[in-house]
Amino acid sequence: MKTLFALLVGLLVAVGCNAQTSAGPAPIVWTFAGSRSYDESQGLGNSQHFSSSFGVIDVYSYGLKRTDWINGTSDPQFAKEFAATLEGLSQLAAQGLLSDLKPGPTRDVTVAGQPFRAATFNFTLKGRPRDSAVYLTARDGQLLKYRITVLGDSSPGVIKLAEGFIARDLSSRPTRGH
Repeated sequence: MKTLFALLVGLLVAVGCNAQTSAGPAPIVWTFAGSRSYDESQGLGNSQHFSSSFGVIDVYSYGLKRTDWINGTSDPQFAKEFAATLEGLSQLAAQGLLSDLKPGPTRDVTVAGQPFRAATFNFTLKGRPRDSAVYLTARDGQLLKYRITVLGDSSPGVIKLAEGFIARDLSSRPTRGH
């Protein structure tokens, strides 16, 4: 009986210690703050807006009058749409809605098994520095775009925040046929 008791206590201590050492920081909570539908006749789809103490994320799902986008980043029109996304940011700067726009590198990355094209950039908004990123992919015949903006020099950084959100969001999105 003493041996069984000692074994159980040892097991509980081991499990307890393991739980404490393997627990990382709590996940960042992004709160759903609304959605919007756009002109479907133009293929503009819909968006969802999320916020946290770090900043905001907007998720756009749209087809541009198509339902057959090739999954990932390999569709022949994909590069054109990604360039248009980046051009939209330059237009905001030209209109004076943000200043000191500094584009970062564009890269292809896989998040939660889904290929994305991503770019980071910095700018000033209302006198405060911001870090931002945009991630674009095609999934289930539609384009899926994530745009995140956080206070400058946030820790964790904008890439980690974006990719953590995307990984959780993708797993919650239904796929065609499911």
